[in-house]
Amino acid sequence: MAIPVLSELAATIEHTRALPVAVSALQRLAAIGAGASVAAPTAQRILDSPRRFHYFTGWHLFHTDERLRAAATTLLATVSRPRTPS
Repeated sequence: MAIPVLSELAATIEHTRALPVAVSALQRLAAIGAGASVAAPTAQRILDSPRRFHYFTGWHLFHTDERLRAAATTLLATVSRPRTPS
């Protein structure tokens, strides 16, 4: 139930604007793992962008961008990892 809401929040990340709630949503989706594959296009768009994503200015800009890119990397790694049979 949470995945569609989190995906919708993460998808609000556009151009260089990343609301704090959107960053948290992408982090939670990355923690969910393979079940959150619906957010993979958003994560890929973030990693493909040469721009820094931010909401606040100053040093917060770098911190937000690094958190966002780390979450996007984690999400894509878990989504693309083949499932092992139990």
